[in-house]
Amino acid sequence: MKPWKQALSYNFVTSSIKKDRLAVTLKEVARWISAIGLTPLATMCDIGSSNAGAIHELLDQTRKEAIKRGEDNRAIVIGGIDIIPLFDAPHKLKCARNNLLEKNATFKLNGTTFKASWSHIETAFRERWLVETKVTVEDVYENKMKKMNVTSAAKVCSKSVSQLIKAHAIPGRPYNIYWDAWSSGIIIMSLLPSLLAKYM
Repeated sequence: MKPWKQALSYNFVTSSIKKDRLAVTLKEVARWISAIGLTPLATMCDIGSSNAGAIHELLDQTRKEAIKRGEDNRAIVIGGIDIIPLFDAPHKLKCARNNLLEKNATFKLNGTTFKASWSHIETAFRERWLVETKVTVEDVYENKMKKMNVTSAAKVCSKSVSQLIKAHAIPGRPYNIYWDAWSSGIIIMSLLPSLLAKYM
């Protein structure tokens, strides 16, 4: 059986849809899906403010109802069905990269504080540590970057880039970025939840 997609709803708006209207629309669509004999399992969206706001509103409604019953529910419940909210992973990666362009990411590991900075990626590229990868000038330098390009973010925030930075970042070098730059690609991946907390 081949996978298929079917559009279920179109909404025409003059500008971005408001989160409360989107929450109502999601509930209506979920009920219609149930009414035709299908079971909605999950929602999938990017992390735009309206989308994230609507998901939070639905989660809050479910949480309040669950508390009244003495339950703990982390899904959205519509018509008695648990629906899992999912955010589009490639867009999360792009947003994490865009956040790192503007801010440093810090975290603690075994009691030591570490920092990841986009300048570490630039240093790695400038020092030609990344010649074995497909990373280009357009992926590294903000003034040449297409910020909405997910592929570009994925090339930089990758295991291969992370491993090459680790291999070349040696303590004692004048531009020592060793523990600070440690696994910048993996740091980004492991910090996605905290980097994107404001969206979720």
